[in-house]
Amino acid sequence: MIQKELAWKVRVIIEKVDEILNDPETPLYIKETLDDIKEMAQSIQKQLDSGHIKISE
Repeated sequence: MIQKELAWKVRVIIEKVDEILNDPETPLYIKETLDDIKEMAQSIQKQLDSGHIKISE
C-alpha cells in the first residue's frame, strides 16, 4: 500500500507543478526551480513504474 501511495503522491506533485508552470504570471526563477523538481519527480515515477523502486513496510 505504501508503494501505491508514494506513486500517487509523485503523480500529484507533477500535476501541481504543471499547473504552476502553465500559469503565465509565475516568475521565471520559480518556473526554473519547479521544472527541476518536475524532472526529479518524473524520474522517481519512472523508477516506480518499472519496479526498480520497492517500498516495504
